[in-house]
Amino acid sequence: MSTGFVVSLAGSRGVQAGKARVASKGAFVPALRGAAPAVHTFALALSRRRSQAVTGTVVGLAMISSLFGKMGGSAPGPVRDSKWSQLEKIEGETATFGAGCFWGTEKYFGKDFETKFPGAMKATAVGYMGIDGAKPNPTYREVCTGATGHVEVAQVKFDSKVASFEDLCKFFFTFHDCTTKDRQGNDAGFQYASVVFYHTPEQKAIAEKVKAEMQAKLDGSEIKTMQGSKCETRILPATKFYTGEEYHQTYLESGAGSYCNHRKYFDW
Repeated sequence: MSTGFVVSLAGSRGVQAGKARVASKGAFVPALRGAAPAVHTFALALSRRRSQAVTGTVVGLAMISSLFGKMGGSAPGPVRDSKWSQLEKIEGETATFGAGCFWGTEKYFGKDFETKFPGAMKATAVGYMGIDGAKPNPTYREVCTGATGHVEVAQVKFDSKVASFEDLCKFFFTFHDCTTKDRQGNDAGFQYASVVFYHTPEQKAIAEKVKAEMQAKLDGSEIKTMQGSKCETRILPATKFYTGEEYHQTYLESGAGSYCNHRKYFDW
């Protein structure tokens, strides 16, 4: 997304229907279709700007207030557990990653990782995972303030017989810049932190091992495409996963055409 204060409702989150990803014989099928009002899309698009431009935020909030009334009353509440509560029943191992905007994180695991390891991804969902003391049941707009203690994450179910957790961790480091602490491109704030949330002691050990290998690559100048030289990725215990609002799910794959600060930095 450009740094200019421009919002387009055409092809926006509010217009696109949410979809759940469920792997069925190698194919992803649409499910749980729903759409949010375009007015809410306008509001959340401006909300994402809050961490990048104070002036733009002030103008944006004023625009919303004058056009649509108070922000708290014009937008629907988040759709909770409309997706993951169903997908979590699918057989497979759970993994949770934060790598900046969760749109791109989900896309890279759900589409690109699946291309590399066909049949590995059984289910994906985007949402919020926090540290101890984080605000319970946050909304997207609240998380965008960076003050709730949550990270935008993609939570996945994968077939460990097809791809290992180590494979996921290595892939995770290839599509975001782990050297920019709490930031990916123009998305800045704790909500955009680089984090591996581990669900088992084994996952913790693997994540620490891969992080150390990543740091060795940076120290040895094997990777020259990242801004810094220190891996800032946090490795934290998984907490409650709050499913993101339905219109965020598989967003980039819905053809919405929005921005993404992720890209392929290197091959592992």
